[in-house]
Amino acid sequence: MIDNSLKKFDRVNQKFRSYTKMDEQQLIYEPPMTFCNFFKRLSHHFTHGNAPYNTEVYNFSNNRIPFSFPFDSHPGPVDEAVVDAKNLHRSLFLFIYCINNPLTTSICNLLQKPSIASEIRENFVFLPLDVTWPEGWSVASHFEFKRMPLIAIIRPKGSSLWESKIFVKYEGRVGENTLLSSMRVELHERNPDTEIVEEQNNEFNDALLQDAENDRRRQEEEQQQQQAVQQEENERILIEEQFGQLPQTDNLTNVATIRFQFPDNLARIHKFPRESSVDLLFVFVRKFMFPRKFILITGFPQFQIRENGQKLCDVCPEKNFIIHVEEEE
Repeated sequence: MIDNSLKKFDRVNQKFRSYTKMDEQQLIYEPPMTFCNFFKRLSHHFTHGNAPYNTEVYNFSNNRIPFSFPFDSHPGPVDEAVVDAKNLHRSLFLFIYCINNPLTTSICNLLQKPSIASEIRENFVFLPLDVTWPEGWSVASHFEFKRMPLIAIIRPKGSSLWESKIFVKYEGRVGENTLLSSMRVELHERNPDTEIVEEQNNEFNDALLQDAENDRRRQEEEQQQQQAVQQEENERILIEEQFGQLPQTDNLTNVATIRFQFPDNLARIHKFPRESSVDLLFVFVRKFMFPRKFILITGFPQFQIRENGQKLCDVCPEKNFIIHVEEEE
């Protein structure tokens, strides 16, 4: 009976090997055939098809992130990453992301900066996790996250994440100086030289203040830009309204016909009541020059027309004349 069982097992094993047969160049090392490994391989085949078998795939999300980093990524799972980091005398750098989150790209760009990448490459084990996958969601829930992406620096202890110490975590946006200082403080915190630790803490606090100041300045600049855009739009609306209120001269006889010569070599002709204010000339020209500043030149010898409310007939007694519109520097 034992011989029959072994023969039957051998036939099933040979049949299973035919499922996963590939070119020799593509094959990777496979563990020895045992009952345990046989069932693992069988499960792998029905889960992953004819992909090469080595070990179980714990964290599929590592292959889904559409970014490349200038340092190695741990394949997972998180508990193995903790053990590896502990054995390498390194800290664990967790990066939990969501591909569809608008901040993911900016944080990935931050991690690719030379200063950050160098620290990760030399002193950390880097583990990216997709929050939409079970392990990523489980770890993120452990951190009681409120925003994505999530960065956590872990001091490995024991053989699992739950036994380890969370040194620092950041949710959403984080500045380069803040993150870099946190990484360096973690690196040197176990150093017995308290002066170094104090210096690193001071650098960390300074980095926090600098990032806060940078954020404040950025918000002020954005607010000023928004106010400038809104102010320009309000001025444009007012100019359009004033232009639409220019007086009609169809039934008037005492009018001045003026040819406006603009800087773009375009000429525009318009009629104004001679008893009206010269300010109407500026209303007309602003329609075509805004937001550029300008001056009005006319006469011989030439003189500059001022926006001072004088009557048009007092400033220019002629009924037909030319005004040159010049852009003010």
